Amino acid sequence: MNESQQLRARNQSDLFLAIWKKGDFKELYKLTQKSWRSKNKRSLFQWIKYFIFLTGSPKWMKLDLFQIESYRIDKIKFVSHVNFDLIVTLKIKDQYKAKKYRIRFVAERKPYIADPMAEFGFNPISVREQ
Repeated sequence: MNESQQLRARNQSDLFLAIWKKGDFKELYKLTQKSWRSKNKRSLFQWIKYFIFLTGSPKWMKLDLFQIESYRIDKIKFVSHVNFDLIVTLKIKDQYKAKKYRIRFVAERKPYIADPMAEFGFNPISVREQ
């Protein structure tokens, strides 16, 4: 990938992690992939429950416990010219040790229309522990 795409990927990853650490799920929702967002017009509460479920947190976990204490970007790996995987180590509040996650980002101009020059959005379904 070219230098511009690598820089855009890094900036979007930093923004995503900073917003997650801040606990602003409303803003985090705005950073989702356009295709996913067009199919999942949920209330904020449903979105938060869904995101917590996908990241493997216990269903009983309160939102204030799902705060990132720290994070480290381990790798940004381009899968194609329109998507990349963010490999990140997260330390979640009240969890004993940090865990590594993979999060897929996709560049779309409109839902289902990939465009390497468009803004990257993360796919919530792709958030998986490594």
